[in-house]
Order: sequence, then structure tokens, then C-alpha cells
Amino acid sequence: MKTTHVSVFALLTTLGLTTPTLAQLNRPNFFERGYDQFEEEIRQMDRQQSNPSPPPLTVSGENLSWQRVVLREGGFSIWLPQGTVVQETETVETSAGTVEFEILATQLEFSRYVAAYSELFEFSQLGSEAEVLEKVRDRLVERESNFEMTSDRNTSVGGFAVKDLRFENEEETISFRLILDGDRLYLLAVSQLNDVASMEAIAAFFQSFQKI
Repeated sequence: MKTTHVSVFALLTTLGLTTPTLAQLNRPNFFERGYDQFEEEIRQMDRQQSNPSPPPLTVSGENLSWQRVVLREGGFSIWLPQGTVVQETETVETSAGTVEFEILATQLEFSRYVAAYSELFEFSQLGSEAEVLEKVRDRLVERESNFEMTSDRNTSVGGFAVKDLRFENEEETISFRLILDGDRLYLLAVSQLNDVASMEAIAAFFQSFQKI
């Protein structure tokens, strides 16, 4: 059975066109937190009531049961479908220095969901917020030569600069949401086979992002 993929490698290299180093994370403390602190974070988000759980979805055989993940080091939470989880780190050399990204991906039978965040970095050295996001987009267009960019939309979510992108070919659709919050870049992506693509699932994933 063919499964989809999201080219996180291609996305991250847009910020610096030298060869990045990809390594499997072996650090158990990537999501490590004290139990009491974790419980308090959950209670705080529940009190805010601004980030409800996405409803269960069934998309052409994929049962999307969502789970909330708190990435305290990245300062945000996200709802991810339950599936095979992979954690990685990617280090990227840019013209303004090295940036490290932490990546969490969930692989399902017909789709893949990715949430990544950068370490604190002065992205202003690479240009304005709009220029940084446009550089990411332009390099994606160049690298994803087997895909056609079918959507490019600038918006603002929670006061953050956001760019939504969609790439398609005959078999696969990849949707990106780039969120630039001053000194941190967040990358959300969903890859789906066209026969089972669900805009509802993409929207639920993107909209579940919340700073904490």
C-alpha cells in the first residue's frame, strides 16, 4: 500500500540552501515534563476553552482519533491523529547562522501529519516576516517540481504572520501552514493521497494549533 510523505527536508532547507543534517532524535525528554506541570497545562487550556478537540473523523478507512500534544519547549499545543509517531531533529545552515528544528510526525495508512518548530532564532536577519515566508514558498515551488502549487494564501492567526500553501500532483496533495512568531517558525503539514484527501481533517489539524 502506497503511503504519502511530507518533505520536511525540502521545507526546512528553504531557509538556508546548504546541506542540512538529519538525525533521529534519541532524547527521551523531547516531551518530558513533570506530571503536575503537565496536568496544570491541560487544566489551563481546558479553562481557556479556545481550542476544543477536533471531532472524530472517518476518512476513507482512516479513523482519525485525535490526541492533544503539548510541546512545552516550543511553546504550543497541537491535536494530532493517533498513528505511528516519529520524532526527528533537522539542523539547517542559513546565511544568518544555524537553526535547529524539532519535528513530530504521525503516519497513518493514507496520510501523514507533521508539526515542527524552530529553536529561538532572529529571523529578522533574513528579512521581514513576509519576506521570510515568501522565501520558504519560493524554494518549495522550486524543489517540489513534481507538484503544482494550487493555493497560496497569506493570513493572520492570533496576531501571527501565516502563509497557507497547497501542492498537488496526480496522486498526492500536500498542505502547509507556515506560522512566523517573531523569533520562532512553526511548520504544520499534511500529506494525503488524492483519493482520500479531506479538507476537514486538514482544517481541524491547522486550527488546533495554540500557543501556551
